[in-house]
Amino acid sequence: MGTMKNLKLIIIFMLAYFSFSIAYSACDFTLSLGDNIGKAEEIYGEGPGEDIGADPDEGIQAIIIREVNSVACSSQNLGKGMTEYLFLDNVLSSITIAVSNDSNNSESKKFLLFNYVQENYGKITSSGQSRESWRGFKRFEKNERIIVYRKMNPYNLLVEDLFITDKKYDEKIIEFLSTEEESEGTDES
Repeated sequence: MGTMKNLKLIIIFMLAYFSFSIAYSACDFTLSLGDNIGKAEEIYGEGPGEDIGADPDEGIQAIIIREVNSVACSSQNLGKGMTEYLFLDNVLSSITIAVSNDSNNSESKKFLLFNYVQENYGKITSSGQSRESWRGFKRFEKNERIIVYRKMNPYNLLVEDLFITDKKYDEKIIEFLSTEEESEGTDES
C-alpha cells in the first residue's frame, strides 16, 4: 500500500515538474543580459549598433542593436516584430521585444506576445477582463529579472512590447532614460 502511495506522489511530482518546465520556456535570445558589447560584435560585426547617446556627467554610454522583422525567440512564434538590445557602458542592460503592427494591428490581434507573457511571467488581465480590451502596463519580477509588458494604443496604432532587464541594471536604465528626457526637453536654439 505504501509503495502505491509513493508511486502516486512521484507521478504527481513529475507531472508538476514537467508542466512547470514547459510553461516557462522563455526565449533563448541571441544575447544575454550582462553580455559585453564584444559578444555582439562577434555576432553582428564591428560596430553593430546605433550610438543613442552618452551622458558625460553620468558617464553612461548607450548603444542599441535592433533585429528588425525577426523576434529572436527560436522556441516561440512571436510573429513579426523587432528585438532591441540596449547596452549601457558596453554591457547588455535590457532586451525589448516589440510587435510590428500595421494600421489594422494585425500582429497584435494574433495575441502571440500577449500569450507568451502570460505563459512565462503571469496573468495580465483582471478577472472578467478580456485580452482584446486590456490596455496598460503589467510588471513582473522573476529570478532577479524585471519584466514589463505594455499594450497601449496612442494615435489608433497599437503599441505592444515586452521589456526585460535585471534588477542590477534597473537603476542605471532609469538614470539614463531620465537624462535622455531632460536633454530632449532642453532647447538648444
